[in-house]
Amino acid sequence: MGIVLALLVILTIGSYSGAVDSEQEILDQLYGYLEMVHFPDAKDGLRDSKQTFEAEQILMSDIFGPTKYDRNVIPKGEGGLSLSIKPTVRIDHIEPLEEDEEAMTVHGSVTFEWKDGGVKWTPSDHHEISVISRRIGDFPMSSRVWTPVIYFKSAEPSDVRRSDGIELQSTTLTITHKGEVVLQRPFSVKTQCNFDFRDFPYDQQHCKLAITSTHSMFDVFFDFDIRNEDQIVRQLRKDKMAPTIGDFVLVWVSAFNAVIKSDLKLEILAKPWNGTEKDQLRAQTKVALFIEMTFERIDDKYFFLFNVPLLIVVVMAQGAACFDTKKGFLFLGAAFLLLTNQGGLIAEKFPSNDDGTPLIAFMYYLAFAHMMECLIGMFALAYYFGNREGVTTIRRPAPAKYIMDEMWARTVYFSVTGLTLAIIVYGTLFVRSWRHFDLRA
Repeated sequence: MGIVLALLVILTIGSYSGAVDSEQEILDQLYGYLEMVHFPDAKDGLRDSKQTFEAEQILMSDIFGPTKYDRNVIPKGEGGLSLSIKPTVRIDHIEPLEEDEEAMTVHGSVTFEWKDGGVKWTPSDHHEISVISRRIGDFPMSSRVWTPVIYFKSAEPSDVRRSDGIELQSTTLTITHKGEVVLQRPFSVKTQCNFDFRDFPYDQQHCKLAITSTHSMFDVFFDFDIRNEDQIVRQLRKDKMAPTIGDFVLVWVSAFNAVIKSDLKLEILAKPWNGTEKDQLRAQTKVALFIEMTFERIDDKYFFLFNVPLLIVVVMAQGAACFDTKKGFLFLGAAFLLLTNQGGLIAEKFPSNDDGTPLIAFMYYLAFAHMMECLIGMFALAYYFGNREGVTTIRRPAPAKYIMDEMWARTVYFSVTGLTLAIIVYGTLFVRSWRHFDLRA
């Protein structure tokens, strides 16, 4: 409308270009254009909305009459089997992972679609109304369709249940004349994760979001197509869509169905059901939708914070063999101070856990062992050859055999410590690969 008014002003002023007229004539011309423009009355829109609302109320009273529909009875699926509900989950935001509590807070919305044979009508008989879509709270209690009781398994189930009343105000219910029902609701869930910090700072963490209902799996079944790999598995890093979540990157998302017990413990029933146990579990089991997310820690800052100083420590310890005894001990002393500082820094930055020795601690112990080996070697050289200058800068005469013996000793020392350094590098890579393939003891 603003564009239309601007054009009218331009036309009005343009028609008087080159002539000097009074402001009143220009305004009269502008008012003439405005009379040709129709501004719809807001009352017309309200009147139409009110008529549609009243028609929908009459339609719902006709469909959901006391003798026609019972909202407490679960609709039957095709062939009289359990009702098939198709869930769709949209994740909008994930808060930074809480490493101390091993928890993840995720925000999003979930949509459930199913068919209810008791909710059908002919649009031509009801003012061409084919779809009714409202907030679920705007439906009268006597005119509500059956909806499943859905909840999210979280680290704190009580918090989720307290938020149901708030989320109910934002839950949308859509009904079509063909009996198709769509329920969409937002959620904010804090779910428990099983963190493993043994590969820190190159660790991957896995968190699961579980969505289930209070209904038995023989009444309600989540129709999640596990054959559609594009739907259930998405490697975000490959798609170059990996979002950053605090110190982590979300690299993988997968989903799967599982049969669980009816209590709040999400214990997957792996064993087969036999005899009377099958009858006992029929009414106590339900289907849950699990969404598993894999997070990979961003290790750039930890590389410069942990790895580079440890590399400097082993290089300084290794380089002590290239100098005379006094300078060699100075190098080892500096390496020891740096290693001590790194020990305190690793202990401060490392998350609290009881998963065993982390990879960074394993690297620290190897660097310490390498430095101690160099220290023992330097003591041996000092004991056998005295506190003398290096073989290339001898200040006093010395027998040729003495010089050759010292050169041979330093060569052996440098070779042994260098071999230890190689073991440190390959040992670290082996431990990381060993844990990557989940071959833990």
